[in-house]
Amino acid sequence: MSTHSSSTGALDANNQELVTEAQGLLDRLSHSKLGEEAKILAAKLRDGVETLKTKSAEAVEVVKAKSAEAQKQVKVGVEKTEEAIKDHPWTAVGVAVGVGVVIGLLIRRD
Repeated sequence: MSTHSSSTGALDANNQELVTEAQGLLDRLSHSKLGEEAKILAAKLRDGVETLKTKSAEAVEVVKAKSAEAQKQVKVGVEKTEEAIKDHPWTAVGVAVGVGVVIGLLIRRD
């Protein structure tokens, strides 16, 4: 879960930095003595930055929701596995031994 949090945090921080830099540039363009066309372009860019902010926030929320759902599914899988091991401990031991033998044979095979 911390990897997910740090990843989305880094994504959000990068997007915030990009938006801040773009807004600063647009403010300088708007206050400079440029022609009307440049001011129109700056306004369009400002709209684009706002769209980027909105889409970025939406994407972060989607990633968080998908991550939370995946974590729930993993937790359910772990609980079912633990329950199966408790219900059938000798079967679990047999499977573990079998997997160990197969891995040992594959490693030894060279």
